[in-house]
Parts: sequence; C-alpha cells; structure tokens
Amino acid sequence: MSDVGQYGRRILDITARLLFALAVAAALSSGAHAQSLKELRTKFQEQLRLAHERGIPTKPSELERLAYVPDDQNAAPLYRKAFDPMWAKKSAWRIDSFNPEDARSVKAARAQLAPFRATLAQLRIASKKPGCYFKRDWAKFDSPAFPLLGSFKLAAKAFCMSARLNALDGKAEEAASDLEAAARMTRHLGNSFEILSQLVSLALGAIIDNYAWQIVLDRPDDASFIVAGRAIAVLGSPPSLLRRFGDQVATPSRLVRAYEAEFRDYIFAYDFALDYFGACSWQFQDMLPGFAKAISDDLLDYEASILALEVIRKRYAALLAGPELGPRAKSRQQEITTWFGDQKGGVYKEAREWDIDLTNNVEGSTTALARSRAILAGIAILRARASGGHFPETLPDLGELGIDPLTDNPWLYKREGAGFRLRSPATRHTEHWGDRPLVEIIFPRPAVAGK
Repeated sequence: MSDVGQYGRRILDITARLLFALAVAAALSSGAHAQSLKELRTKFQEQLRLAHERGIPTKPSELERLAYVPDDQNAAPLYRKAFDPMWAKKSAWRIDSFNPEDARSVKAARAQLAPFRATLAQLRIASKKPGCYFKRDWAKFDSPAFPLLGSFKLAAKAFCMSARLNALDGKAEEAASDLEAAARMTRHLGNSFEILSQLVSLALGAIIDNYAWQIVLDRPDDASFIVAGRAIAVLGSPPSLLRRFGDQVATPSRLVRAYEAEFRDYIFAYDFALDYFGACSWQFQDMLPGFAKAISDDLLDYEASILALEVIRKRYAALLAGPELGPRAKSRQQEITTWFGDQKGGVYKEAREWDIDLTNNVEGSTTALARSRAILAGIAILRARASGGHFPETLPDLGELGIDPLTDNPWLYKREGAGFRLRSPATRHTEHWGDRPLVEIIFPRPAVAGK
C-alpha cells in the first residue's frame, strides 16, 4: 500500500475516533443520562407504591415497627449473653449423634454435652420470652452475623442430644423440656423478617423432628410418644412465607441508593476529566468508553431492580391466591419462575439475581410440615399396634395426619417385617441413590432391623 493510502486510512481512523468521542461526550453531557436516571427513579417509586398497596412493607420504618419486640419481652439480649461463652466452646462439639446401643458412644455424647449444661439452662429461660428481635438498621445490609445463627444451630443440637439422653434414662419430662426449648428457639428465628434467619429456622426444625423420631425409635413407648408429640406441637407449622417479603423489598431499595451514588461518582469523574483534558484531547477520548460503560451498567442495574420488584409483587400475589404450602402453591410459583426464566435481555439476567424464587421455599416449608405430620402419623400407627397387638395392614384413617401435604395425597404405607415404612409419594432424584422420597420414616431403625 502506498504511503498516501496509509496516510488516508490513518486520517479516517482518527476522524472516526474523534466523531465517536464527540458523540459519546455529547450524549453524556446533554443531560440524557440525568433524564434516564430520573425516569428510572420514578418507575422504581411506582413499584414501591404498588408493593405497599399490596401489603408488602417497603420502608425501613415499617420493618422496624413490625419486627419490634419490647425490651422486657425480647429474648435477643439473653441469647447474646448465653451465646458468647457457648461459641467459644464450639470446638468441643465433635459429634451430632450417637448410637444408643453402644455404651462408649453414649458416654462420649454425655462428655461432649457436659460443658454446655450451664449455657443450656440460660437458653431455656431465654426461649420462654414471647419474642426475639436482634436490632438492626433496616436501611443497610445489616443481617445477623453468621456466628449468631451458628450459635442457634449449636444450641439446638445440644438440646436435642440432651433430650435423647434424658429419654434413654427414662426422664421423659426432662427430654420433653429440652426439645421444647429447642423448638421455641427455632420459632424465634422463624418469626423473624430476615430471610437467612428463616432458612436457618427450617434447618433447625428438621434437626428437632429427626431427634423426636429417634427418641421414638429408641424407646417406642407411650412416654416417648408424648415427648415427640410435645416437641412437634411447640414447633408448629412453618412460619408464613409472607414474612420474607419485607427484607426482600428492602434489598433492591438499598441497592438503588448504591447505584445512584455510583452513578453520580461516574458523572463527576466524567465532568472533571472533561474540564481537565478537554473534549478533543486524546486522553479524554480514551476515557470515554469506560465512562459510557460504567454509566450504562448502573442504569441497567437500576432497571433490573425495578423489574425484580415487579416479580416480587407477582410472587406475593401468588402466595395470597391460595394456601401458602402444598403442590398448588408450588405450581403457582413455578409458573412465575418459568415466565421469568424465559425472558431475554441483560436486564432480565440482572433481575434474576435478586429474585426470591419461592418455588424451592414453598417446597422446603411444605417438606417441614410433611416431616412433622409423618412423625405424628407414625406415632398414631405405633399406638394402634399398642392397643391392637399388631400393625395395621393398611394406613388407618388418621384425618389430616394421613395426608401428605407435599402431594395432597395419602401417605404410602407398607408393612415391612416387624415394622412399617411410611413415605411421601413426592421424590427427588439423587446421584447415588436414585429417586428418594422427600419424606420417609421407618420403624424400627433400619440398622436394628438388619441385625
């Protein structure tokens, strides 16, 4: 190529770069960006208004008012006081279960529990308070610290192990008191408006249910039935999923404030660079693509938060459209998930990051209810054997207890050897075990049955 041709191409390239730089500079300095921000702010406020009309708390002051517990009724300070020394001893906790037929295993469980006895006495008192609220600033990302939630989990395990040991020793009242304390602590967490606390509450409920059934398996007598029944009664139904929406709306609200602050920072940097270098300087032209992308990203994130609020309102309405739990509730949420997942474009991709997909939440809470109901149904079957001398050949009429809430169908019941198996028709595929029931109880304990 001739020198003239190369020179011409260079001139064209420089001209194109300059025109692009000037176009971007014009767009940024024309006020279009400010107008876009103003429009997005208006749309966001409209979504907040619609959410508030629907009944969703949207302001930090509303969440504070809903979560507030009077000081004389609040268990949180007592929990903190008890948890500090307990968390310091967490390394001493090495086993979560034990074999009641192995004397060494039982001895190890007693030794492990010993350092926590004084703390459990304090926690038992705290659990009897009417409410629990760990104070926070709802306008900020200020959720409970993980060590705090970890302390709840450690305490629940300790209470449950203590309950099982007491039941083995024939101390039914002490065993029931232990499980009831763990259940009250679990309900304190579950009644929070914080999503993370509620999820931990469901996990603790599963631990309590499991130990209640283990106590029944250890000693299938009337005293054990009463212990398990009392614990499940205190645990009650899973907390309403509607309580999760306040914190979920507060999250986009906190985010948009961050987006606006960042947006203003980029605009300030742009104006400073324009004044310092000048619109036609190469330094300023090289900065423009970065400025344009940063501002565009903030506007996209802002728009995604607006869409996320719209989806949150849809999910809230779907919960109110019928029972919160069960297959129909799950189906309503799945329809929203499917619709949202099918949407194309960057804004939908960003918004999906902030969607609270209640499909799994509904299933998790329904599974918790199913697990408790299955244990009570199992106890009813054991009582039938105690009165009739043998297990029923078919599932007796147990009313609501005989229905699996995961499917709204009766439990699958089967006599097996000297015992029975009760399971949900609902299954989940696992890599190593294939399709497994979401809920299943077996009597007697499989390890014992195989001896």
